[in-house]
Amino acid sequence: MDLAVRGFRRLLEPVAALVAPRPLYASGNRMALDLGTGGETDVFSRFMWALPSDVSINFDVGPDLGAVSPGTLVNTLYARLGVTFSRTNPLGLCAGTGVYANDHGPGGFGSGQNNVTVCPEGIASDFSEAQFGAIQATFALPAVQACVNATPIGAGAQAYLEAFSVTGASLGRTESTTDRVSQRLCVSASETSYVRFAGKEEGFAIFDNFFVARLLPDIIE
Repeated sequence: MDLAVRGFRRLLEPVAALVAPRPLYASGNRMALDLGTGGETDVFSRFMWALPSDVSINFDVGPDLGAVSPGTLVNTLYARLGVTFSRTNPLGLCAGTGVYANDHGPGGFGSGQNNVTVCPEGIASDFSEAQFGAIQATFALPAVQACVNATPIGAGAQAYLEAFSVTGASLGRTESTTDRVSQRLCVSASETSYVRFAGKEEGFAIFDNFFVARLLPDIIE
């Protein structure tokens, strides 16, 4: 290629840069930079990893699809899915800050199915708000719906699920019946920052299969 042609092409490069297609980035969903379990999640338009709009957690399987062993701490296990778990009363029975996967179900130990509870493996997984406090599920992005399976234990016992805004205002609450069978509890409210669930007052209940749905806004480039 002679020097005249190469010089002409160089003159055209700034013009080509203006009219050439721009690189494509994902749109329609808000993306997040994932720094791993327990790490910091931040909004980022050129994403490495995206938060899903719907998350289902059954506490038998981790976010990597590996089996969750009974007794595993789940406080931050699902953080990369945008959900973390904590407790409202670390000084209650089964004192501490841990939230656990526990396979002591209605049928006793070794049920083959993990529940989520404030008590470690070796202790029954049913708990009441009055004696143990509630489990709180906090969301990295606002939710529009959250659900959990609840099984009341004992005569007259009920379970509840309540949604809260970022300021702590209650956005809605649902309660189970006193039937001692698994029941799906759901609350729907926009801008839900976190939810809490437990056996109502003195009543005991077992919880499993948590679900959260969120509407992801467009990314900001």
